[in-house]
Amino acid sequence: MTQVTSGIAEFISRIKLDGVEEGERERDRIIADAHAQAASVVARAEADAAAMHQAAEIAARKRGEQLDAELRMAARDFVFRFQERLKSQAIQPAVVAAVGEAVGDADLMAKLLGELLVAWGTGTGAVTAHIRPEDRAALEAALFARITAGDLILVDEAGQGGFRLVRSGEHFAWDFTADTIARELAALVEPGLRSALSMAGA
Repeated sequence: MTQVTSGIAEFISRIKLDGVEEGERERDRIIADAHAQAASVVARAEADAAAMHQAAEIAARKRGEQLDAELRMAARDFVFRFQERLKSQAIQPAVVAAVGEAVGDADLMAKLLGELLVAWGTGTGAVTAHIRPEDRAALEAALFARITAGDLILVDEAGQGGFRLVRSGEHFAWDFTADTIARELAALVEPGLRSALSMAGA
């Protein structure tokens, strides 16, 4: 092999070697870049996933708090509606029936009227008792002395059970009508009912 030929072969060999080395360096650079980009993508994905998880946890907690508040409100509404229904459908009718039976007893009515007249005193002016027409005869017989003495006047007032007392010249009245008594007795039941329902819901 001549010197020229040898030089050309060496030159070609060097070019090949340099090309391979350069190719390998480029390959390594590309691989390194790919690894870096992959790591960056993974890091961003992990950060996004963490942010989404945190946002989901916050949303779930807020939704849970909202549902809890709504459930508490619904429970209060249910207790209130149940209390009103129980009062209107059970307590009030039972109280009205019991009071109606009591004020329908002429002897009891006469006794109450007599005791109130004594407690009230003679005062100045007669006392008017507003009663149902159907109760008048029995009460007139039971309170004959009071009526003839002129300190008690019986006046018919249709549609009410019991009696209402008014002294002439005064605005004050003793109201012993069935509706008033039933309303007052039902009001006494309500605090106990609310307390019982509150303890049951606790």
